[in-house]
Amino acid sequence: MTGVRYLIDENLPPDLVPIFTEKGYLSSHVNDIISNVPVKDSAIRKLSLRNKLVLVTRDDDFVKSYVSRAVPERLIFVFGRFQKTEILALFKNHLSLIISFSEQYNLVEVN
Repeated sequence: MTGVRYLIDENLPPDLVPIFTEKGYLSSHVNDIISNVPVKDSAIRKLSLRNKLVLVTRDDDFVKSYVSRAVPERLIFVFGRFQKTEILALFKNHLSLIISFSEQYNLVEVN
C-alpha cells in the first residue's frame, strides 16, 4: 500500500473509496471526515494541506486555486459530464494509470 492518501470531494460518489482501497490506495470521502454539509472549499483546502492529501474532485474552483496559489498542492480533477456509473467505471478501469500520472504531476485531469 502506498503512503499517499487521497481525499474524495463531496461532489464525487463515496463509492470511489472502496475502488481506491481494493487497489491498495488509502482514501477517504470528505463527508466521512467533515460533518458540516455542504463542506466549504476552504475547509477542504486546509484539510488537504494539513494532511498532505491528494484531492480528487470535479469542482473547477480547486483547479483555479491550484493554478493561482498551488492549493491544494496535488489534485486529480474529473472533467466532463459523467454520470455516477461512468465515474465509478472510469476509476475502476483506469485507477492505476490515474495514480501513476498523479505521482508524476501535481495536477491531473481525468476526462
